[in-house]
Amino acid sequence: MMARVSWVKERIRAAAVMPARLAVVPVLAVLVLAQCGTGPPRVGGGGAYLDPVPWRGTDRPPQGRILERLDAADLGTSFGASARTVERLVYRSTGPTGADSRVSGAFFIPRGTPPAAGWPVVSIAHGTVGVANRCGPTWDSRLRGYDKLVRSLLDAGYAVALTDYEGLGDDGAHPYLDAGAAGRNVIDAVRVLHRLSADVDRRWAAVGDSQGGQAAWAAAELAQDYGIGLDLVGAVTLSPPLNITPLAEAGEADALTDDQRTVLPLIVEGALNAGHDLGGVSARLGGVDDDLRARALGCDSAARAQAARHLASVGGLDLSADEWDLLSGVLRQNALPKKPTTVPVLVVNGDRDQMIPAEWTGRAIAQACSFGTGVDHRFEDAGHSDLRIDSRATDWLASRFAGDPVQATCVQEGANR
Repeated sequence: MMARVSWVKERIRAAAVMPARLAVVPVLAVLVLAQCGTGPPRVGGGGAYLDPVPWRGTDRPPQGRILERLDAADLGTSFGASARTVERLVYRSTGPTGADSRVSGAFFIPRGTPPAAGWPVVSIAHGTVGVANRCGPTWDSRLRGYDKLVRSLLDAGYAVALTDYEGLGDDGAHPYLDAGAAGRNVIDAVRVLHRLSADVDRRWAAVGDSQGGQAAWAAAELAQDYGIGLDLVGAVTLSPPLNITPLAEAGEADALTDDQRTVLPLIVEGALNAGHDLGGVSARLGGVDDDLRARALGCDSAARAQAARHLASVGGLDLSADEWDLLSGVLRQNALPKKPTTVPVLVVNGDRDQMIPAEWTGRAIAQACSFGTGVDHRFEDAGHSDLRIDSRATDWLASRFAGDPVQATCVQEGANR
């Protein structure tokens, strides 16, 4: 990609000389003026905070409605230099079975004067953090390492949403690797930003790594129907578990890698949390020492790896052939792709990935290409955890917002936006 000044920054420069948009509703005028100031950021505190900005369309979906406002003083301290608005919120989304769910997340509006169409949006889908309550990145002031990404996106002129996914807030159970639920959480997080500010563009992009790569791809597939009222321009997916159905076959053959053994308790627990039947696995896990199980499913990655090894040594996850078959069915149900996307997707994976072998990803991409999805697929000399959402990914996103053509591995007619 030729070096150039990013489109977003060009838009911000242009917007700086434009007059501010007139607000037609007094409460909006107050909000817009507050956001364009140079003082301290507007930071969320406890208490009710339901839909402060009126809807600009005809029918407003109930998804994305703000259910609870949480204290965000720590986030305001961390991001106040880059963000005019900082909120930690609980919002309404849709779970694995189609029922309403409560999801927490963090939401940021950048400083400065918004472009004429509003701030473009990036919705971040995070990687694996465990399956326990409060494992979500927004419960940490540094967002479990996503702080630099959020700050760089804000400085580039994006409004940013970071979902925790269902069950990783202060209540509920997390359906780990349920692609549909995570994809809907990512989309509904964008809707929250529209409820917070009148100066947010309908155009948005999804970006995710590892578990978040699956969520970002799922959001791209769901955007046309579930994401009504929004305009997705593209999705970035790093090390995505698109179709890990072969993991069950490897497990039955006792051929899992160490990385796969570490994540197996999360996969099993996630399937159970989503309501799937895995035979007697649930009862056996229930009989494991509470502390061991908590560490195997918790928020500390090193503790998870150690506990998973111990769990395996005591037979906590010795699945029968029938149980492996049941787990295979769950993985198949969550496998991507399911249908073509209407937007291009960037996929980056490592050829030394011991969690999701490159051939698994390659087969999923081949299927996506057969559907007609426009895929830009790139290999790196890297392992699963080596890839980061960096400037190459954000440059790709900026090109999608600018409407540049995609240099794709396989291109869907009309997908180059």
